[in-house]
Amino acid sequence: MPYQNISSVLTPAEQTDILKYLNEASNLMPFVVNLAKGEKKKSLRMGNKTEKFLNDVQKLTDHNPQLVPGYVSTVEYDKDFALYLKLLPIEQKLRMMLEAVTDTRYALAQECQKPALAIYSNIQSAALNNVPGADSALNELKPYFKKERKKKKG
Repeated sequence: MPYQNISSVLTPAEQTDILKYLNEASNLMPFVVNLAKGEKKKSLRMGNKTEKFLNDVQKLTDHNPQLVPGYVSTVEYDKDFALYLKLLPIEQKLRMMLEAVTDTRYALAQECQKPALAIYSNIQSAALNNVPGADSALNELKPYFKKERKKKKG
């Protein structure tokens, strides 16, 4: 559904509250990690079947403890897998929120673009008519409209 023109205000107090709640949520998860790209590449592949595989292994080891190597802790496995499952709805909500905030910022930038271009056009006209302050304003905004030359191949 197309959105209507956004005409809203986020007060400094609301922004502070949102950031505070996000920090509080983050503080409730001291176990989260940030993996470097190299760490992700070196790790096992995670695909669509990963969760089912992990679940099936858990069921099998629950019913057949003799199949578990001595160096594997099923207690730790169960704990890690439970956390993995519990993080899924949190991840989904965060993704939805991030997408909504990103889309809203994009829409707002689009809404600002037309009036900004109209103002820039007016500044250009003002500079041509020697309106005080127009030249410095134009010089400040001109770099945004410089076209980069395409390098010739060859």
